[in-house]
Amino acid sequence: MPQYVIALSYFLQGKLAEARQSAEDLFRIAPWNAPVVGFLAGLLAQAGEKERADKLIATMPGVIPFGMINYHLICSEIDAAIDWYERAIEQRQPLAALNAPGGFFKTLHSSPRWPKLARMMNLPNA
Repeated sequence: MPQYVIALSYFLQGKLAEARQSAEDLFRIAPWNAPVVGFLAGLLAQAGEKERADKLIATMPGVIPFGMINYHLICSEIDAAIDWYERAIEQRQPLAALNAPGGFFKTLHSSPRWPKLARMMNLPNA
């Protein structure tokens, strides 16, 4: 978890090279973790390495929603991220409500679709 927070912090600061290095290190430690795979795949896609990104996504067991949410958020594909977030809520994944107020996920709050998701989680819209 600490390595994930470091990679995410670098990304949020716009330090993409550092974020990628941390994400690569993290992937070596936890290649089975879908959010880690999605995070690294998103960084790779943003760097123009779409083929490797697609291969990583294909390794996610059952295409876990938070892996895909991470991928689409990094790629600035908000509607796709919202689609996967809704799946996570429908699957009653506890991380959905836990992550909702997090800085990385706040981009989703600007979507006109966010109020519906907030209601699904019994959260305030704001």
